[in-house]
Formats: sequence, structure tokens, C-alpha cells
Amino acid sequence: MYYRLFYLSLSLFFLLKPAAAQVSPTPPEPTPPGESRLLRYPDIHRNLVVFVSAGDLWTVPLKGGRAVRLTTSEGLELSPHFSPDGKWIAFTGEYDGNRDVYVIPSTG
Repeated sequence: MYYRLFYLSLSLFFLLKPAAAQVSPTPPEPTPPGESRLLRYPDIHRNLVVFVSAGDLWTVPLKGGRAVRLTTSEGLELSPHFSPDGKWIAFTGEYDGNRDVYVIPSTG
């Protein structure tokens, strides 16, 4: 009894597997112009926002406008935070396999 059930399920698996493999998922829709996605770890100081996008740090005015890239390294930058006076941005950087804290001027 169990052997029949086993062989039946095995046969169905091999019969349905090629059909499932031929189904191709639809690609995601492209991002519309003027819209951004995956902006992470935002921090605000007065009228400036710092955030992470694509593993780099960016700043943009609070009311909107042109974003300015602050970092362009091969590693990852995470969790940026403004200093209390807003002159510095501290962040976690992952370069060469370990994470450390770095500080850069908020002006770039």
C-alpha cells in the first residue's frame, strides 16, 4: 500500500516538475521617474535628512530636492546619525569584513 502511494507521488512529481519549471515569473515594474525606493535608516537634523540607499549615504533637504551622495565606497554604510550640532554624521561601515564606526562631515 505504501509503495503504491510512494510511486504515485513520485510519478506525479516528475510529471508536474517540467510544467512548473516553464513558468517564468514576471519581472518587477521599473521605478517610475521621480520616485525612489528602498531608502533606509533615515535621520533628521533641522532641515536635512541623511539616509542609506544602495549601500551609500545620501543627504536631501527635508522639504525635498536634489539628493547628494556622501559616500561611494565598495563596502556598506549603515545606520547614519547626525551629531547633536548637525556638523557630523556617524555611521556603521562594513569594509574588509568587519563593522566599525566612522564619522564624516555632514556637508560631504
